[in-house]
Amino acid sequence: MRWVAAALAGLCASVVAVEAQPLTLAVTGEVLHADTIEVAGFRLRDVVATPRTEAQELQFSDIQAKVYGGSATGIVGFHLAGSRIRARIDVKDVDLDEILKQRFGNPAGLVGKVSGWIAFAMPADRPDQIQGSGHLHIERANLLQLPLLAVLLAGDPTAARNQDVLDMPFTLKDGTLWIQEAQLASPSAGIRFTGSIGIDGSLNLALVPTFSFNLLDRIWGVGALVTPVLSLASSRLARAVLRGRLSEPVLVMDPFGTRGK
Repeated sequence: MRWVAAALAGLCASVVAVEAQPLTLAVTGEVLHADTIEVAGFRLRDVVATPRTEAQELQFSDIQAKVYGGSATGIVGFHLAGSRIRARIDVKDVDLDEILKQRFGNPAGLVGKVSGWIAFAMPADRPDQIQGSGHLHIERANLLQLPLLAVLLAGDPTAARNQDVLDMPFTLKDGTLWIQEAQLASPSAGIRFTGSIGIDGSLNLALVPTFSFNLLDRIWGVGALVTPVLSLASSRLARAVLRGRLSEPVLVMDPFGTRGK
């Protein structure tokens, strides 16, 4: 009976030793494919990714997907112990009209091609604690026909269609998107803006329009002197602050630049 007792004791010791070790998850395999995946209300089609685990993180790398007429690539990681998500996503030539119709409708008939990237990390259950950065680029657009912006510019001076370009670098911190210096430009007018957009849709953006006065530029000996003065004066008089919410924005004129501080 002694050898039986010794064997049982050894088996128990072995079980305890195994249970004391942290459990690990290993995932390896072929490329995964999904016809449609919906993320935050946006539909990704024909999605492929390669799953694997590394340092207690489940990763989906080499992600490729079709998104509203364009494409998306990237990597997403889920930390199993800390319940955190990190990701880097790049998009190219996504149709702005299709995005807006999917989420909000597009009563203003905005068009454009959206490209850019975003990299972020956040707790899985706390999107308000997101941290990251990115860059948004929209071209072949007609963004200046938005009613609020048209009021600020007194209408697009050239009425040029689908020639607007937006460049907007941004950072994400504690659920707020911070814009340091963005530029929305058309052939003869544009808007520089800085400020923030909250995760709840709240707006606090300072807008400064710019005008090129192309016709005056063509007048020899006059355009070079008059255009910079008129452009500076117009920009100062037309300064504004965008407040309210994304669903109901409010434009407040601010010629002295005091409301955005």
